[in-house]
Amino acid sequence: MTRTILMGSMLATAVMTGTTTFAGTVNNTATEINSAKSTVKFLGTDEESFWFYVQYNNPSGNNFFLTLLDEKGEEIYSGKFSDKVFTKRFSLSRFAEYKTISFVIESAKSQYKERFDVQIKQRSEEEVVVIKK
Repeated sequence: MTRTILMGSMLATAVMTGTTTFAGTVNNTATEINSAKSTVKFLGTDEESFWFYVQYNNPSGNNFFLTLLDEKGEEIYSGKFSDKVFTKRFSLSRFAEYKTISFVIESAKSQYKERFDVQIKQRSEEEVVVIKK
């Protein structure tokens, strides 16, 4: 039997915000990074996808952009929003062979920009059981 296990870590870069804290490593369990305004949380995997949750507190209701980039800086997703409390779940294919995914939240009017880098490492694990009868 062969199982694929997600191994990785999440890093955050905060620009013009408060403190950013790191909340653990990823091993197919919920891992999140919080800052004063935003959260990116790894929710886990299913057979086909990596699942992430993004929250952004935008009390002014100004427009902001959420962009997902791969390790080459190529855009995977981009959206413009103005929710005061923005929440969204993302699923990304496990078979796309991403090494790094970046969640970038950027205000349209202010100097606020925050980037969350998710490093993904997959490995296969084989399990062998010998039974004596």
